[in-house]
Amino acid sequence: MKKPKSTNTDRSPRLALELIDYTIDFLYSDKAALSACSLVCKDWLLSARYHLFSDITL
Repeated sequence: MKKPKSTNTDRSPRLALELIDYTIDFLYSDKAALSACSLVCKDWLLSARYHLFSDITL
């Protein structure tokens, strides 16, 4: 019996990093939206983290 073919996530379309940065930069003041964006994937996390932790108060 053959195993069902799995979907290959490497072939899924990707956005250019410039578009991701532009989109997340637009949301710089919306912490809830930035937090949601950070859960999408590693590329979005790196861009969102820049704004989420840009102002740290000790």
